[in-house]
Amino acid sequence: MSAMRGAAQPGCSNAAATAAADERAAAASASRPRSRVLELLGVLFVCAANVIIFVRTPKGGTLETAYQAAAVAPSLLVLAAVLCLPARVYGRLRQVLVPVLCLGYHAQPSERLATASVARLMLSGAPCPGALWAAVDALRTLMGLRLVPNAIITLVFELPLPLAAAVHVAVIALTAADNDAYCAMPLLAHPLTQARMQRVAAAMHVSTTFATPLGTSIARPSAQYACTDVVQFCQVAFAVVPLVLLSWVEHVKGGAGGVARPAAELRAVQQHAGPPHQARLLLVLAKRAWHAAPRSVYLACGCGLSWPQRAALLAWLLSMLWLLTTF
Repeated sequence: MSAMRGAAQPGCSNAAATAAADERAAAASASRPRSRVLELLGVLFVCAANVIIFVRTPKGGTLETAYQAAAVAPSLLVLAAVLCLPARVYGRLRQVLVPVLCLGYHAQPSERLATASVARLMLSGAPCPGALWAAVDALRTLMGLRLVPNAIITLVFELPLPLAAAVHVAVIALTAADNDAYCAMPLLAHPLTQARMQRVAAAMHVSTTFATPLGTSIARPSAQYACTDVVQFCQVAFAVVPLVLLSWVEHVKGGAGGVARPAAELRAVQQHAGPPHQARLLLVLAKRAWHAAPRSVYLACGCGLSWPQRAALLAWLLSMLWLLTTF
């Protein structure tokens, strides 16, 4: 009887594992239509923004008009892929199509400048006094720096976290190559905006006293470089915070199921020896790190903490990012 129970236990465990895998697959397939609808809404938002920018941007001639139209084409191509391609084909192509189009669009020399269509449209007008208009001008600044659209694209298009991190940071780096020119734009060069940025820099300087060891002296921000410091801080913050949110979303959706298969492959490979198996071992280790990345970031960002503790951790993270950008 004990032998029969021992023989039955592996079968039961295999059946349970198969059932759990089927449940995860069913949940994933049920979430795909919702994620594709979300991606469709994100692409529609980006396309509408690009079309509005194309219409409102002054045209300098036939060549410039054709160039601006070509800059809108990648988002329209993604929209056509979401609408027309079958779900299985789109699922295979999206992890290549989305990064290539994002990097290809922002790698254009003119799109990396502060005089690009989005930046020129958002950063051309003068600021308005008042607290409400200060928030509007801050949103215009983030839109002109291309930080909000890039964050939306990163959060809406569900790429694996390592790939999403590489694409997102690369896009931020491509658009952050002309910060002095950003600060020379009419919105950011205005005395009212300069005063606001000096207040932001002073507030962030005060926040660093809680993020540094007791007795550490940090130089006060210079009014001359307040604009570039704030712009660099926004770029670094928008490079990090969306990835933290994405890791939390991926961990909540996937749980630990994504790490189980690479772990089983690792145990199987470790039973053999020789150069071919060593190469396969490196591949399996890389795959395991790839699947474990969301959970690792999630744990590093306060797994099990209460929301006030997470807010305090986020404030500490922003203070450290300010130190990083002004060091």
